[in-house]
Amino acid sequence: SSRRIASIDTVLSRIEDKTLVVSSPMECFLEIADQITADIVDNISDLSDEADDLETEVLSADADRDAKLRAEVSRQRRKVVSIRRYLVPMQNVYINMKNDKIDWLTDDNRRDLRELYNKATKAIEDLDYTRDHLLVSFEELQSKVNVRISRIMYFFSVVTVIFLPLTFVTGLLGINVEGIPFSDSEYAFFSVTGILILTAISLVWFLKKKKWI
Repeated sequence: SSRRIASIDTVLSRIEDKTLVVSSPMECFLEIADQITADIVDNISDLSDEADDLETEVLSADADRDAKLRAEVSRQRRKVVSIRRYLVPMQNVYINMKNDKIDWLTDDNRRDLRELYNKATKAIEDLDYTRDHLLVSFEELQSKVNVRISRIMYFFSVVTVIFLPLTFVTGLLGINVEGIPFSDSEYAFFSVTGILILTAISLVWFLKKKKWI
């Protein structure tokens, strides 16, 4: 009573427009329940379509869009949880009312309650499918991120393997003490540079031979 509910407003409008006639409070309740369930089913259908579109985007996502897609997938998953939180109790209400021994419930009322229960059950199944669909999309995004991080770390590892021995040699020759080889030779710089280049080429050849790069 403290909130405006679109489904109730729709039923009231139909009653005022004479397009809907109810003869008892129970019939009014069933009409409202049917309208609420129908609105939820429509929302779930839209959510399922959005999940399909997100999956397409995820499969073709690049590095710049991953963060935005992860945020969108997370938002859709929160919507699924929110809807399911209300839908499951509604399903329980329908089946409990149908099975309870209430004298003023007619056979038609029970049939309508059973129909509402079936609709709610179908909606929950569709919602669970959408939730699993979004989970797969989220895991695919996480996999893309992990693969990208692995490639970056792999690149830095290769660079480290190549430059580590070169850095060691240049650091060893750079110490300021007596006895450094070729310190008095005018060709020492070019000789050491050539040796370092050959070492780097040899390391690249070795890594390729081992099929590590």
